[in-house]
Order: sequence, then C-alpha cells, then structure tokens
Amino acid sequence: MIDLPSVLLSVLQHFEPLPPIDIDWVDLDEVAGRDWTEGGCWGCCIWRGGRRYIGVSPELRRAPLYVVRYLVFHEVLHVALPPKGRCVHHRAFRVAERLWPDFVRANDWLDARV
Repeated sequence: MIDLPSVLLSVLQHFEPLPPIDIDWVDLDEVAGRDWTEGGCWGCCIWRGGRRYIGVSPELRRAPLYVVRYLVFHEVLHVALPPKGRCVHHRAFRVAERLWPDFVRANDWLDARV
C-alpha cells in the first residue's frame, strides 16, 4: 500500500519550506461537504483544524505510485501558489504543474478513469 506521509515528504523536497500539511486517504465528500469525485477530482487541499490538509481519494490506493505522487504535488501547489481571486488553477499554477516529470502520464491515467 502507498504510504501517503512518505509521498508528501518526497514531494515537499521540491518546494521552499511550507506551513505544516497533513495528509490522509479520505472520502472527499465527507471532508469537503460536496461531491469532489464529480468531474474527476481525486484530491482536495483544505484548511482543517488550523492546518492545511490534503485528502486523497481511497480509489487511488491501488493506483501507480507516479499517479499518487503527481496528485500530491498538484495539491501541494495549492499551498505554494494560492488562488488568485476565484481562480485556483491560474496560469502560474498550470505552468508549475506541467513541470512535474510524470504530468502527462499521470493525467492520462486519471483521465482514463473519469
């Protein structure tokens, strides 16, 4: 099974120091109070208990490691590059996201499951 805290630590090495972030497998609907899986959402980055929290869909427990690492990278980007107004995936975010080595391969894997 994939160890999410270890994945998070490996991803954080690509960033300047960030505030503490918690991570876990979680039913995204319960955490965020809305249907996160609609439209292919596999993770969320929210405030919880005064800390940043990344929730990853349990549907990805058997996904390839490169997919989970990419998803965690995507969610950490939300901390490193906060929304600009209402736009959470602004231009700088999208440019940075595409720098991840497995960006295309991971998105292809995820898109095939939507």
